[in-house]
Amino acid sequence: MKILTLSDLHWHSASKEITLLDLDKYIDNREIKNEFKFLSLHNYISIIEKEKPSAVLLAGDLTGDGSCGHGYHNACTMLLLYCELTSIPCLFIQGDHDKDRYYNKLVVRSKKLQYSIEISGKACNILGIEIMGLSYKQCNSKRFIRDIVNSNTSPANIIIAHAALKRRTQLLEIPSQILITGHFDYKLVDVSNTLFISHANDTDIINYSVIDYTKQNIKVNYKFYHPKRKLSVYYQSIYKQGILPTSEGKLMVNRKLSDISEYEKLPLLKTRKENIKYEIAYALKFLCSQNYVSAIQLLHSSKHSLSEKKRKALFKLLNHKITPFNKISITMIKEYLGSSFLNKKLKKDQ
Repeated sequence: MKILTLSDLHWHSASKEITLLDLDKYIDNREIKNEFKFLSLHNYISIIEKEKPSAVLLAGDLTGDGSCGHGYHNACTMLLLYCELTSIPCLFIQGDHDKDRYYNKLVVRSKKLQYSIEISGKACNILGIEIMGLSYKQCNSKRFIRDIVNSNTSPANIIIAHAALKRRTQLLEIPSQILITGHFDYKLVDVSNTLFISHANDTDIINYSVIDYTKQNIKVNYKFYHPKRKLSVYYQSIYKQGILPTSEGKLMVNRKLSDISEYEKLPLLKTRKENIKYEIAYALKFLCSQNYVSAIQLLHSSKHSLSEKKRKALFKLLNHKITPFNKISITMIKEYLGSSFLNKKLKKDQ
């Protein structure tokens, strides 16, 4: 089964001009004109047409985001209609920038469709795979996540979420084969026997992943695509369920084999470069971040058995970069282990 994952749909501002009349015309003639307001829509549809997935997962921020504003419910409805008319199941959840005013309209419309399903807080079986959705509000509730973790049952094979960094450590405790989250950052790592994928789309670069899912292997193509500049980058890795990658990752830049280690060695600069290739290089530097993997695994092992050795190891990881603009911080540790552990340690060191 091939699964396409997208999140944080960065609509072009002209996409707001898509009207209900445009939706009706599309239903009638199944054709989308080459008008400027359909630019973003054509980009997303071209990805679906190219990848030919069995299902599409949309991990939040679908009707707006922090960059493009809000009110793109008609544009997103048209994307759902495309999936409907091509009989592709499309599951989606609510992100922090999906204002109720617009998102609810999308949900109401989806209820009239056969192949589009809103799954925030629910599970859905698609072609024998159980997929659960967790909205931003649900991910932001420590109690909500804790209740799922404490149930000691696997709610799904795949979880799609829209989670802030401080909640991802807890989400990775939920038994699942794959955890996919939107909101920010680019990650493709194996953490505590869970394949963790994170996406963000805050620039003209479209970021998505294609998962070839079988009971034995999970192959992931993690992709960056810039339509205007015809720049395509993808990183491929193959995983056996429950163990580390079975093959070294393969990086392709414009169809040419490249070495991801060169990007991982890239020095961090104080100012953010606007060059598109440099932006992608920064993303690749932290895509397979072992600092992040080590921190999460250490936090998980420390939750119920915190030794002095683990305590020292955690503080040794402090300030290690895990994205171009984020590091392992006291806040990240405190959110998961609580403040009492940190306060005792800090007083002891003073």
